[in-house]
Amino acid sequence: MAKISKDSSLYSGIFEDIMKNIQEGKWSIGDRLPTEKELINIYGVSRTPVRQALEKLKNLGVVKSKQGKGTFVTDPRVRAKTAWKQLTGFSHYYIDNFHQINAKLLSISSEEPPKTALEHLNIEPGTRVLTLERLRKVNDTPVGYIKHYLSKNIKITKEEIEKNKDFISISAFLEEHGFYVSEVQERIYAKKANSKIASLLNISEGSSLLWINRYSFDAARRPLDYVEYYIVDDRWHYLVSFTR
Repeated sequence: MAKISKDSSLYSGIFEDIMKNIQEGKWSIGDRLPTEKELINIYGVSRTPVRQALEKLKNLGVVKSKQGKGTFVTDPRVRAKTAWKQLTGFSHYYIDNFHQINAKLLSISSEEPPKTALEHLNIEPGTRVLTLERLRKVNDTPVGYIKHYLSKNIKITKEEIEKNKDFISISAFLEEHGFYVSEVQERIYAKKANSKIASLLNISEGSSLLWINRYSFDAARRPLDYVEYYIVDDRWHYLVSFTR
């Protein structure tokens, strides 16, 4: 079993050990990492810290998952060439505080998306799509209410969602099912909290929020989902950065 520093949390110790092994060449570009089950046995931990460590590696672009095949080490030269395109949004929170972040699935339903999303999802008015409502927290503090409208292109059942209902990242969840987010467009507005959202976020009705409309596409520019975020802006900050 690999040794994890007593000064590290379980997940960060696993993350650091995997990074060290990659940097030292134990796993090279294109190599498949041990499976989740194998990593659990290697580190003698539960599934949660292993998943958290892998999620951080994915967010950093160090590894990439391929459905049915495993998780593979990516080429750092490719990451360096494409890094300037990346708008980080809230990813700095995931990278720095992943072990403190959690999400709760509030509901799964079938709803008609807002008019602003119909063209993106390529559907007619009156069409219903699979809809998820989720609440994101940092430790026990709610920071955002999220509503996902999934494209008809995504063939995921309610049962499959229920199996991993408290997933943290929608992009990682979709990737596990073979749907890869290649492009994202976001529009950011100011909005007042209605009674439902205020209650979920533990704020006063009428409080100011960031309201983010997110449109995602795959590599062929087919729509994957439309998302509405309601963010408590003094708890969860949006960051945009460009790196060359």
